[in-house]
Amino acid sequence: MKFRLTTGFKKYFANTTWVVAERVISMGVALVVSVALARYLGPADFGTLNYVASFVALFTAFSMLGLETIVVRELIYAPLNRYEVLGTAFVMKLIGGTIAIVLIYVISRLTADDPDQTLMLLIVSAGFLMQATSVIEFHFQAEVTSKYTAYARLSQTVISAAAKLLGMVFGAEVLYFVFMLLLDATILAIGLLIFYAKQNAKAFPWKFQRSLAVSMLSASWPLFLSSILVSTYMRIDQVMIKEMLGVAEVGLYSAAVKISEAWYFIPLAISASLFPAIMQAKIQDAHLYYRRLQKFYWLLTWLALGIATPFALAAKPIVTLIFGLEFVESGTVLSIHIWSSIFVFWSLGSGKWLAAEQLHKFALYRAAMGVTINVVLNFVLIPGLGIQGAAVATLISLLCSAYLVDLATKKTRIAFYMKTRSIYSSNLPAQFSTPEN
Repeated sequence: MKFRLTTGFKKYFANTTWVVAERVISMGVALVVSVALARYLGPADFGTLNYVASFVALFTAFSMLGLETIVVRELIYAPLNRYEVLGTAFVMKLIGGTIAIVLIYVISRLTADDPDQTLMLLIVSAGFLMQATSVIEFHFQAEVTSKYTAYARLSQTVISAAAKLLGMVFGAEVLYFVFMLLLDATILAIGLLIFYAKQNAKAFPWKFQRSLAVSMLSASWPLFLSSILVSTYMRIDQVMIKEMLGVAEVGLYSAAVKISEAWYFIPLAISASLFPAIMQAKIQDAHLYYRRLQKFYWLLTWLALGIATPFALAAKPIVTLIFGLEFVESGTVLSIHIWSSIFVFWSLGSGKWLAAEQLHKFALYRAAMGVTINVVLNFVLIPGLGIQGAAVATLISLLCSAYLVDLATKKTRIAFYMKTRSIYSSNLPAQFSTPEN
């Protein structure tokens, strides 16, 4: 298959380059800072910091409301209504973020007697109000100008890293670094607002439209519920480890997960940048659409395998070198958890496909399956295997929810076929027949 360097291709390629470059730089800086923090705080305080972040992350869906795909789609298909779309989504996200903060406060007061923990949770959760500005990211995605989001995120990365390093130099306690999590959200919000204002002469004639809010919520509720499940999926293990084993074990587990999850930006960046082109192909020609999908899965598969293999083989030396001997137990966790990357890449990539096919309910079902399996396996495996059991639970639950579940319905079996084929080929067979046929 020959690719021509058309104007459209160059635009998508440039957009992808900016997004990937920003994420690579941010990943590298974040990993360095996390390593320094882990060494500075030690397993117990590092575990406390990650427990607070993980607990708040369980409520992220309330600040997002499953709106990303819906808003981007609206901005692409109805650009003349962009101010109403952005304004409505902004207000909805503010309301959702406020609800999340209230829930975190109530649950914390009901389940914990530690006022310091409640304070930390409220500080971090205040960032949900700042995340309402992420509608600007949706705007940049629709316009294929994600470089402005990259500028804002790079600014956040540099300022946040400098502030955290200064805290370590001057002997700051863990509460200072909790405030830094709020600072991250604040800096990003300011950056997005600045770059959006520079690119739009009439920067904020945003309008809230009640009927549009109802319409977007009716379309996004399966994605919202799915996001709740995914947020639970990604962070419940650290919350359960804290309750069952203690904060020091959370610190050890988090060290491994930091390395493993550092690569999850790749499918997000590739999907955000390339999927508009795949959706355009769906409109033009079904065969082109599925050919591009197969290449998309092949790219995700081999990027994941290229990352997972060396880290699995040298997990303990890598963890010991990076975090120090205090975290040597994290090596076993990493050697297991890193293989989850394959299924995470598939899940994040196929999430866009499910949205394009309007299979939102299936996304909800697979997320529910993943959470259920993960929580049950955590209860079974953590008492006997410790933090390694949590890693095994994550791997098995992702295998089921990101891959095997595709066999459940006729409409999604094509995804199972493509994911399997992507292990050994980037092309569809000549006799391939589209599901529509």
